[in-house]
Amino acid sequence: MVNKHGKKKILSYENIYLPGLLVSGALFLYAIVFNMSFSYMGNTSTDVVHFILYRYKFLIVLYFIKIIVVYACLGIILSIFFNHGIRQILTFLNKTIHSKRTFYSSAILTFTIIFLQLCKSIVLYPQLYQETIFNKNIVYNYFQIALTNNLSPVVIEIIQICILAPFLVALLLPVFTYLTKRKNDIIDILIILFNRWKFVATALFIAVIVLIVTVTGTISYKNTHEKPNIIILASDALRPDHFSGFGYHRNTTPNIDTLIAQGTTCTNVYTVVPRTFPAWVSILTSQLPAKHGIGHMFPTAQSRNRNLVTLATVLKDYGYYTSVVGDFAADIFPRINLGFDTVKAPTFNMRIMIKQIILKNHTFLLPFLTNSIGFALFPEIREFAEFADPQFVIDDIKSEISKSIHTKKPFFITTFFSITHFPYPACYPYYNYFTDTSYKGPFKYSKNRVVSLDSSGVASEYEPSLQEIEYIRALYDGCLYAFDEAVGTIMQYLKDKNLYDNTIIIIVSDHGENLYEHEYGMGHG
Repeated sequence: MVNKHGKKKILSYENIYLPGLLVSGALFLYAIVFNMSFSYMGNTSTDVVHFILYRYKFLIVLYFIKIIVVYACLGIILSIFFNHGIRQILTFLNKTIHSKRTFYSSAILTFTIIFLQLCKSIVLYPQLYQETIFNKNIVYNYFQIALTNNLSPVVIEIIQICILAPFLVALLLPVFTYLTKRKNDIIDILIILFNRWKFVATALFIAVIVLIVTVTGTISYKNTHEKPNIIILASDALRPDHFSGFGYHRNTTPNIDTLIAQGTTCTNVYTVVPRTFPAWVSILTSQLPAKHGIGHMFPTAQSRNRNLVTLATVLKDYGYYTSVVGDFAADIFPRINLGFDTVKAPTFNMRIMIKQIILKNHTFLLPFLTNSIGFALFPEIREFAEFADPQFVIDDIKSEISKSIHTKKPFFITTFFSITHFPYPACYPYYNYFTDTSYKGPFKYSKNRVVSLDSSGVASEYEPSLQEIEYIRALYDGCLYAFDEAVGTIMQYLKDKNLYDNTIIIIVSDHGENLYEHEYGMGHG
């Protein structure tokens, strides 16, 4: 459809971008109308909301613009893909192309792929959707339970592939046809180029082979030094009495049990303070908080700016490459200089918290952001307490090991996983490992804070029953198993790279965890 000047109208069935833009726009509006809130981990305050809206209004506006742009890009990409794919299929079948049908088909297919991606993300990370889906109403609640109890991400991926494959083939078919018709010409051109540039062609061929071998991991590293590598594999709030190697009734730590059998176990270890910041500074300095000056989670700038002698600074003097990596609970490391060459950990402040609150409401966008591209666009995702997939920390560990090898230095890498930290956000499949899948209560996926109002409007926190306490402990055990799997993955990686026998592996934690034992309730211990 064109206007009187001969230009296509923006709002027409011929616009290949419009179906995706309409779908993504509708999903954005859905998030604003039905999900928008300023609660954080189940907590909300009217005074805090007013303060945020007044103090950070420009940040909020700019962040919404960024989100809208990402929505639009997502819709446009899918819309172009399906629109061209439909037209190519109809052309191949000698069918008439109806712009209106193509328009609506593109919109439906775009929404279908986005919805399936949401379903897959719910199965992988159900805690991310606890507020916006699970706690929304009984229909949404049962929808999420049905997904997590009955489907795996692989099944949903297969459905997505079955939908996408015909359109991808249709789009690639003209390219394949063209190359087939011109294959003799292409071969002749390659032969001529090879004859003229034999040396360059041979060098490129060898380079490609070496690159392929390197990427596939068939080249192992050699220890070019006599000093042992050191890696600390720590997870927040570990409880050694929940290790199967120490007699626990569940098989929670098979890989750590191997290290227990092969190594040395220290059984008389206590945290200086059951808080991450002071505990880690004490671990790395061998000093009590009264000495190093960090006594709680929010020390002053003066306390954080002390020139501390740490394990990292000492090992650096001995020629080590030093690094620390972690996810949300590791946000203390960017806040203080502990002597590491590299710090790969998220930061946390009021601005990041506001971004998290806003982003978490966008249910249909989140599934496309829990990956490296999403982390680049929205780094605050790594700081979600409900998003503690160990795989992303594992990727950072491997990257740091590779970096140290290229420097030809032994490495000291401190790693800090958050998977065992409150609210115990075990990702797929660990949240179902030890729990009763028939449970449908408020702690189905994590120990979130549940607040109820009495008849007079006074708020009180929901206290779990004895059965729910056992369920929460089972959730924690699933998180512990996930950490153990991460330990096993790193152990195998070190073996594959010929580094295991020359690497000291230390399993430790900043503190323990109370899980409703005695009169202590739940919290760090």
